[in-house]
Amino acid sequence: MDTTSKAGRRPGSPDSRSEILAAAKASFYTNGYAASTIRDIANSAGVDPALVLHFFGSKAQLLVESLESPALLSYLSSTLSSTPKAKWGETIASLILNSHGSTPTPQQENFIAIIRLAGQEAAAARKLQSFFRETIVKEFRNLGIDFPETRAAALMSILVGNAYVRRIILFQPDEDISVESKIAMFSAILQAILTTTL
Repeated sequence: MDTTSKAGRRPGSPDSRSEILAAAKASFYTNGYAASTIRDIANSAGVDPALVLHFFGSKAQLLVESLESPALLSYLSSTLSSTPKAKWGETIASLILNSHGSTPTPQQENFIAIIRLAGQEAAAARKLQSFFRETIVKEFRNLGIDFPETRAAALMSILVGNAYVRRIILFQPDEDISVESKIAMFSAILQAILTTTL
């Protein structure tokens, strides 16, 4: 029996899974979730597409396992440490609202994809939870903020809700309101979440 694999395709090996993950991470980072395909990821890893599905089952699961903490969360957590407490709400609001109207980067598309998947797959929900704990909750603890998980949950309801409404539901209010006015509105809400006595 001829057991030779297809030209250019390696059979499964102990390293195949990690190489597939590396290829997926590179593809999702460069192209975004929607434009990345199982076939392209397999080609980059030098394996058959069937092996990708053998290890991960679906592109969605591959995203869940390969995705790193979104840059927004990491940037947000690092920015708070260098921002006066009285400006926390304004800083976060500016970070969120200044990206409105722009074309999502591949990294933002991946964050949107994981939000979409979190409502369908427990693994995706756990991934989001780990992102929040590793960035926002950790930074709140470092800053000595009381009830860090409660405050982080409230903050993330704003961040995730904003992404869901604008990027998934595609509800984009068309009122003629300046970004500065929107930032002022969000700032008060976010500042209350972070500093109100509980």
